[in-house]
Amino acid sequence: MSDRELDAQVAEKFYKYRVSWWSLYPIEQANGECRQATYGMECLLPNDKGDMPILEMLQGDEWVPVPHYSTDDTAAMLVVEKMTERWPGASERFVMYKNHGSDEWCVGWQTLAFLRFEPGTTGWVDTDKMEKHQAPMASADTLPLAICKAAVMAAEAE
Repeated sequence: MSDRELDAQVAEKFYKYRVSWWSLYPIEQANGECRQATYGMECLLPNDKGDMPILEMLQGDEWVPVPHYSTDDTAAMLVVEKMTERWPGASERFVMYKNHGSDEWCVGWQTLAFLRFEPGTTGWVDTDKMEKHQAPMASADTLPLAICKAAVMAAEAE
């Protein structure tokens, strides 16, 4: 999945926005779903990933660009703020850290005390009982990417 496809999932599944890919075409190809581009001689067709697709989300009655959540630190931190607002009871267990021994970032929720993350899984392992406890936990090479994966996993788990 590309970064922009993950951005689309964050906007759609986590923020609950209607999302569409738009592509630029000559105005002669306009149809009922087309909207005029700012250039005047071109139009944007929805749900189309042409040569240079534009990813937008519907806020109210206006289409606006989807932020680059998965690659932009500032946009990713907005996702973190929204996660802690959306699930306030879980915010004290929300963690972001660089995994010991690798360059991967881990983002998600700790479910119980005395647990450790088991690499290669999305679960936590109790150090005494070795029982897995499922919790939205994601890892990735960059912090924004891990944040987005965790947000989508948490939204899908609701």
